[in-house]
Amino acid sequence: MVKLEDRQLAKSIGVFAHPSLVIFRQYGKEAVIYAGDLKSKEAILEWLLIQKDPENEAIEDLDGEALARAIRREEAVAVFVYQHDEGEGCERCLSVLRSLEDIDDDASRHSIRLLKTTDKEFAEDIGTTDNLPALVFFRSGGGGDEEDGGGGGRGWGGGGGPAVPNVFEGDISAEEEVLDWLIEMKVESHIELITRSMLEAMVDEVQYLAVFFCKYHYFCAVAHCRL
Repeated sequence: MVKLEDRQLAKSIGVFAHPSLVIFRQYGKEAVIYAGDLKSKEAILEWLLIQKDPENEAIEDLDGEALARAIRREEAVAVFVYQHDEGEGCERCLSVLRSLEDIDDDASRHSIRLLKTTDKEFAEDIGTTDNLPALVFFRSGGGGDEEDGGGGGRGWGGGGGPAVPNVFEGDISAEEEVLDWLIEMKVESHIELITRSMLEAMVDEVQYLAVFFCKYHYFCAVAHCRL
């Protein structure tokens, strides 16, 4: 991305309002003018990604009941929780989002749906408010409908049982690492890593719940492997 102060050139490609954002495609043969909100970094990023690859749809943005419904209905869902308003963490959030957009198609091929949200209530429910951006994987039996209840204040459970969350702890900007983790979560059985908020929600929904408390210590690692 570059910037230019050439009003004559701007007029020649149809730009009469300033500031404006234009993307040149096909080695300058085609100029597309951005018509969205220049104050929204998220909107600009999505527009640039679509212009780069028109067939590549952006990760769907959901919140509230629509997000809870998607988690209930799908067998495997990964939710990217972030913020795009001005302030600390904004630049990292958009950078990670760009990386996730690159693996969205790969995840879809493994029947893993990628979603994104800036829903603060959802972040509070799963305990990631102070640790953004975050990636949370939900696995359930799928098949839930709108009336199903489930874990969390707005219902993450589905017809196949409560959606089980798992928080990604690696380098969230490493595309291959994230994709490998998503596939592993989808196909293999693991003891899910959850937050305190998730635990508080799950104990109300699961009749028998065994919780393994540990720190990052050799003996904890050995015990975890045996479990």
